[in-house]
Amino acid sequence: MSGTLKPYKKSKRNAFELRYYKRTHSYTIANLKNISLKKRIGNFLTLVIFLASISACSSDDPPQTELVFRGDLFLNTQEALDDFIVEGYTTVIGDVRIGSNDGQESNITVINPASLTNIQGILEIANTNLVELNGLNQLQEISGSLFIHDNPLLINFDGLENLKSLNALSIARNAELQNFNTLSQLTALSTVEVTDNTKLISLIGLSNVNTISANLIINGNPFLGSLGGLISLQSVNGFLSITGTNIESLTGLESLTTVAWAQIHSNTILMSLDGLVNLDEITGELSIRDNAFLDDFCQLQEFVEAEGTELPIVIADNAENPTLQEIIDEDCDND
Repeated sequence: MSGTLKPYKKSKRNAFELRYYKRTHSYTIANLKNISLKKRIGNFLTLVIFLASISACSSDDPPQTELVFRGDLFLNTQEALDDFIVEGYTTVIGDVRIGSNDGQESNITVINPASLTNIQGILEIANTNLVELNGLNQLQEISGSLFIHDNPLLINFDGLENLKSLNALSIARNAELQNFNTLSQLTALSTVEVTDNTKLISLIGLSNVNTISANLIINGNPFLGSLGGLISLQSVNGFLSITGTNIESLTGLESLTTVAWAQIHSNTILMSLDGLVNLDEITGELSIRDNAFLDDFCQLQEFVEAEGTELPIVIADNAENPTLQEIIDEDCDND
């Protein structure tokens, strides 16, 4: 993460705008009792013109209630978070950090309903006592990365159902996290890192992502039993790493055709490469190592036969370790 996040500071400009609004909208019927008829008529006509000008505005104009905060926010306590939410900001042009940045848990336990729809920067939620993310259900866009790290009580991402646009995603060391299904509106990301979430069982939140322009890292999620959430993924243009999972096959990767570099390492019960049936391009190297029960490589047969034995594929320290020629000859499993 680049830059230094600054403490929350109320925008003087927005405070001025609110005072100006109150001052210019303070007329009531009671105020008009002591004004001459002529002045009342003049004020009435002015009000009519004002209302007409509002109705004539293009529907493309930004909402009149939009409030923009410019700058970085560090909301490290429940009080600071609540104070920011009550201001009603809809857009932040800057980074937003919720929680602690020193490894110590903050006292944040809930995100109250927020008006925030757009963050033009990163959003980091770390070292909180949140169970879910309800309160962020208006959020639609994050131009930078979403980091959700070290939240020991977080069980899902409920509250992010409306998030449609995001650059990169990092989910790490959330001890109770079981799924992040509510991210299913996302279709393309630059990088995805899902690491060391000890109770994670599903990747369904990535089910509509078809392109990852850089890296996909799935490491150290020992209860992850399926890659079914990757069913739409067609290309990983950087590094693909699948290590330390509980998967028996690569089922879920049937749409994957292109990968630059890949490693499939140390998956304790992986037995076959089923799922790689449509892989037809590796621009770097594919490494398959240290999978103690892996003895079926037949899903690579068509690919290796088409590309030849010079393919940059390394197979070692698995239950079976066929050569590329053996895979071509269909001597690719223990049958």
